[in-house]
Amino acid sequence: MIKVSKANGSNEAVIQIEDGVQKVEQQLNADELEALIANLASLRAEMTPVHSGQFVPGYTASYECDNLLWSTMPDPGKRGLLIAFQNSGLGWITMRMSRAQIEDLVTNIEFSLLDLSRAQNRDTTVTADIEPDNMVPIRS
Repeated sequence: MIKVSKANGSNEAVIQIEDGVQKVEQQLNADELEALIANLASLRAEMTPVHSGQFVPGYTASYECDNLLWSTMPDPGKRGLLIAFQNSGLGWITMRMSRAQIEDLVTNIEFSLLDLSRAQNRDTTVTADIEPDNMVPIRS
């Protein structure tokens, strides 16, 4: 069994590994913990079953943020763009994307915004100076 927790009164993490016979405990600072997370993610990427190629809301973890930090810049290798998002626990998550992938992403965002607008319009009702019994939903 592996357990990771924050060390009491410290800014370090404690990782405990126990096999039923012996127990090993090691303290990790932020850089060491980040290196462990990156190593685990790299190992997972090589394992089966592979992660699904289909995003499923509710099944895939979703992180909400009211102060999302993001950045884009040309790829130094001139193969496209780098797009990065900052996660408070994982740091900067950067993806190299080709121009075609970026164009597809922009198109997909535009369609999703249209879908959002349509959904919001379906839920909107007229409320200006009329009696509640006379309110008519606005439909697109």
